[in-house]
Amino acid sequence: MTYSLRKAVKEASSKGILVQALGSTGPGLSWQYILAIIPQTRQVTIYHGDLQENEIYDKNLIGGPLDTKRLVEYIAKQESLHLEDEFYNEISISGIKGYWKDMILLSLHAHYSLLVDELVSFSEDQYKTFVKTNGKLIQKNTLNYPLLDRIEYLTDEISSYPEISNTSLAELLTGFDKTGQLDLDSLESEIINLEKQKEEREEIKRKKEERIKGRFKEIIDYYVKYFTRYTNLRGKYITETPSVFGRGIHANLSSFLEDYVIKHNKMPNKRIYIFKMGVWIRTYVYIFDLRDKTQETLNRNQPISGQRKIVLDAIDSINTEALIEDWHKAKEADETSPT
Repeated sequence: MTYSLRKAVKEASSKGILVQALGSTGPGLSWQYILAIIPQTRQVTIYHGDLQENEIYDKNLIGGPLDTKRLVEYIAKQESLHLEDEFYNEISISGIKGYWKDMILLSLHAHYSLLVDELVSFSEDQYKTFVKTNGKLIQKNTLNYPLLDRIEYLTDEISSYPEISNTSLAELLTGFDKTGQLDLDSLESEIINLEKQKEEREEIKRKKEERIKGRFKEIIDYYVKYFTRYTNLRGKYITETPSVFGRGIHANLSSFLEDYVIKHNKMPNKRIYIFKMGVWIRTYVYIFDLRDKTQETLNRNQPISGQRKIVLDAIDSINTEALIEDWHKAKEADETSPT
């Protein structure tokens, strides 16, 4: 049995929540979008579709009685229910007011629905304080784009700092704004402080890494210069000409050794295995590992969404033990030779 969208509108108007929006793609090309939310004892039914055609696009069911917070979070995650900006020119909602009315309208937005998880962290009283201080998110069904964009920017910034990344927007504002006004300026100031601290830590780390690389520079330079004496690689394999997507084998080996000494504060003391990954016609990227087992890496020719694992086998290895032993001998010879 086909359920009439007009019947769903009537039922939602009397005992549920009804969202009506007028969309248009040009003169004479408009439609009336309907979202009818009908609570029942054991479930909540959501119908949405085009009222002019009396066509139901889909029916969604949420188990259990109406829980507004759960409803908002559900809608925010259902892309099939989302509306583009043009629908917000003429949109209305009945059956709910205040905080949850705003949250439902935002949860339906194709872009700003991503903010709902943060905004539902407020209690209704906190939300009233937040709106009084920072401005309304929605005024007469019109979105406050500058404010929403600012919240989006700040929540994106929050995710960049481990110290606060797992804390809700409401908790952060409560903690940072000692006046209790939940002012976004307080969060912005704290993010600026965290960024300064992050930069200071990164500078300390950079200087430490430079000191370590400086201590090992002489042996790394020797290793990169003479490694071909301790491997069977010849010809095109040892060219320093960068490939289309990467650098030559010498530069890649130097980076590998620098990363190793930074992490372990010593040079490797065993064979280094060389893996060749073809990325273009007759050009390659080289990677290195202390293990001789097959390497798995991402196929760099594929876009991120289509990346797949590819298997590489070692093409050769560098006899690190012999190389470093010869370096020590050469160094001792230099130190004992007459000046």
